Amino acid sequence: MVTIKHTRESIAELEQEREQYKQQRDELIEDIQAQRDLLKEFSKFIHRKVEACPGKAEYIDFRDSLKKLGITERD
Repeated sequence: MVTIKHTRESIAELEQEREQYKQQRDELIEDIQAQRDLLKEFSKFIHRKVEACPGKAEYIDFRDSLKKLGITERD
């Protein structure tokens, strides 16, 4: 059986590394949320454009692409 022995210093280094990973994770989550919010605003804009110009393929394509990402005009 393998035994792992850590010194106080190595434990402190591991804890510091873990905190850095947590901070990076939290920053990424915030970035993703900001991007989702922007996509939601863009979705509302596209929805209004589709209503105003129902035959415009570009707007319909944007709306469909947003739906594939899980962003609907009602979000």
